Amino acid sequence: MRNQAWTLATSLALLLTTAACGKDKASTTPEEGGAGAGGQEAAANKAESAGLIEVANGDLGRGRFVSARKRAEEALAADPNNADAYAVLGAAQWRAGRFAASTEAYRKAIELDANNFGANQGLGRNLQAAGKHSEAIELQDKLIATEKGEDDRQATPRMIKLWSQYALLQVDDGVKTADEIFTGVGGSEDQLNVVKAYAAFLRPLQGKGPFIEIEGAAGQSDLAVAQFKSSSARIGGKSSRVLWMEAFDEARIDAALAADLNLEEVGKVALVGGEESPIVIVPEISLGEITIKNVPAVVQDFETLYADDNGSAGMVLGRQVLQRFGAVSFDFRSGQVGLSVDAGTPTGAESQLLFIDLYALKVPSIEISIDGREHGFWVWLGSPGFSAATITSKDYLKSDHRPDDIYPPDDEAGQKMVLLDEVSVGSDVKAKGLGGVVLTASPPDAMLATIAGSGFELGGYLNYPLVKRWKVTYALGQGKVFIDGGAPATDSAE
Repeated sequence: MRNQAWTLATSLALLLTTAACGKDKASTTPEEGGAGAGGQEAAANKAESAGLIEVANGDLGRGRFVSARKRAEEALAADPNNADAYAVLGAAQWRAGRFAASTEAYRKAIELDANNFGANQGLGRNLQAAGKHSEAIELQDKLIATEKGEDDRQATPRMIKLWSQYALLQVDDGVKTADEIFTGVGGSEDQLNVVKAYAAFLRPLQGKGPFIEIEGAAGQSDLAVAQFKSSSARIGGKSSRVLWMEAFDEARIDAALAADLNLEEVGKVALVGGEESPIVIVPEISLGEITIKNVPAVVQDFETLYADDNGSAGMVLGRQVLQRFGAVSFDFRSGQVGLSVDAGTPTGAESQLLFIDLYALKVPSIEISIDGREHGFWVWLGSPGFSAATITSKDYLKSDHRPDDIYPPDDEAGQKMVLLDEVSVGSDVKAKGLGGVVLTASPPDAMLATIAGSGFELGGYLNYPLVKRWKVTYALGQGKVFIDGGAPATDSAE
């Protein structure tokens, strides 16, 4: 998966922009203080705060999030009720990988200024990363409602709105939003190219829904892991396998299977970073007692893209399908996948799950720590590396290790094999005595460099040799993952 991801993501350089404080075509001006010494002091504090915010925004633009965070904190010391300072702080905390602190800062900004442009955009992106798309859409609708007419139409909140509508496969609303974006102000050429791709996928589906309807409350199938996670399924009545790829939005179907099922082409789309391909609607996918009906899918050559040691697959199921379930569990220990419409109460320790948006990929990420240290850092959950974990030198050293533990590296790529005493996810999931790899190069590798450019820094990968010891349950709508590291149950039924 990681090689496939590198090929897609590094070919794009289509990266998220950090929320700025102010509209795409306007900036914030500090209010003047009242008369007298008190008013003059207040005005001076506001002016000082505004100046610090301007410097902090410049720091963010140069990737200096530590300096930006300090400037934002200084701005708040001068003016504790400055919503823009909280918005900048939220952006800086996000870049530092502090999701909870970032979200808290954005919410504080909105508490002080309900229509603060930067805070509503930034919080919307945070909510999207955590799978809370309906709330993200509501925030952008609030900004859109403040516009004074078509001349004041802003593209950025509509793009954030479209990202969520696309993930939820809201076809008609998504097409309407895309059309409005092209008449709005703002948005880079790269972002507008993404809008075109999303619109090209959604537009042919108008009038052909409803899509991705689930029949059955819960179901199971087998689970195998090689290059990808895969399960047995019946696709259009034919026995096949599906690949589970939460890093993709759209479903994909093998060209040979689409032809065998005689599926009608309803349109064409060039996905971000890909070639133009047909769009079809798969009438039915069955996994155990669950049936998924009317699934839009992009036709691709699976032999080229998705070769897997567990045999040929017929489809890839991405987030547009997975988000229709309250819980999707991958019990790697017993070789079972479980699907449930209701989330229920999954077994295992709860952790925050984020999807870092690279447009072509949505990177599933959780926070870990190593060797009993307090330093936490975010990693890609479920990568096919050969070690238990692959970690950047930055986060390895921040975990109280010495430079001479990893230098010189073992090879020209800058990799160093190490023994990890412990890998922890939160306080309840711990694995001990593991082989790890430290990436000493700068940048650590092409994928991590691309993710860092998106405005969120990952410290490495949590690989299948470790993940396969667990039962991992995704609750995408909650932005949560539940990890059960105990022994497998004798009865693997959900």
